[in-house]
Amino acid sequence: MKLIILFIMGLFAGCINTIVGAGSFFSIPSLLLFGLDAKIAVATNRFSFIFLALTNSATLYKNKVLNLKRALKFSIFASLGSLLGAHFVVKINESIMENIVIVLLLVIFFKYLIPANRLNLTPKINCIKYKFLFYLLLFIIGIYGGFFGVAITVFFVASMVFFLDLPLIEAMATNQIIILFISIVASIIFIKNRLVDYYAAVPLITGMSAGGFITFKFIIESKSKKLEKIFIVALGLMILITFIKFKFF
Repeated sequence: MKLIILFIMGLFAGCINTIVGAGSFFSIPSLLLFGLDAKIAVATNRFSFIFLALTNSATLYKNKVLNLKRALKFSIFASLGSLLGAHFVVKINESIMENIVIVLLLVIFFKYLIPANRLNLTPKINCIKYKFLFYLLLFIIGIYGGFFGVAITVFFVASMVFFLDLPLIEAMATNQIIILFISIVASIIFIKNRLVDYYAAVPLITGMSAGGFITFKFIIESKSKKLEKIFIVALGLMILITFIKFKFF
């Protein structure tokens, strides 16, 4: 029964991640409910994202949306950060890790509740002169990706749109390659330290890959607004479940 639930949550995470990002908001709490501790849940989730990103990247490349050369260049900086972030997960105390997971979940949840225009996040035009800051930001987001990674798609895509003025679809396509590389780098560290639960990963990977493939054609449609409202409600429920898992109540 737990394997079926993981598959369903993986399917949902794959759909959400392909359209608006933050699929980890569903997959990590699901892995926690499966009985994994925080470190193994984060590691298994990041390992599973290799296959989701691979599926999406192949589809994007086939449809001639992906600029592979640019994506590989960006991936180098993000991967270096991911390497550092993965080491942080390996060495951190379990109880500290659980509290950090909760704090990050809450921060990102409230970020989704606040409209982008109130946060002054309107993309700027002709910001290529800020390339150094952009690459530094890629490195920092990569650290976060190797460490936790929830809503990392939002951070990467927003950075490319804001600093480089890339069209949204191109930014999302480039993001898939970056996610692929940082997931591979982080997973090497996790596997070396025996933090990946392959038994839990299989149904999650299957669901994620299927969800990503099915929803790809909707990635640039504006109808995602309704989905985001459902998403916010689901985020609140998953935070409550995660709180219960960590026995904060």
